[in-house]
Amino acid sequence: MKRGTIMFILGSLVGAGATYLATTRKEEIMEKLQELQEQLKESDLPERAKKLVKEIAENIQTLIAAPEEELTEEEKKDILDEVETKIQKLEEAIKGDEQEA
Repeated sequence: MKRGTIMFILGSLVGAGATYLATTRKEEIMEKLQELQEQLKESDLPERAKKLVKEIAENIQTLIAAPEEELTEEEKKDILDEVETKIQKLEEAIKGDEQEA
């Protein structure tokens, strides 16, 4: 159950980021991120995983909320690289939690 929940949230976050890259539907993406954060509060994920998912969502929100001309391509790339790193840490946290269970 935990892994499925995490994968759903993670997939939704990555999907939101991909949607940003494909379109400029900022309002819709922000709403979805808000919904995901509410689901996260109610989930039974370990605290470390919750923190990482929250940080990933915040990074995506930063990317989405900034006006197009405000962030350089390098800054956008840095944010996406940071998101990727946090996703890897989240996967490690999930694996560690599954091994403990």
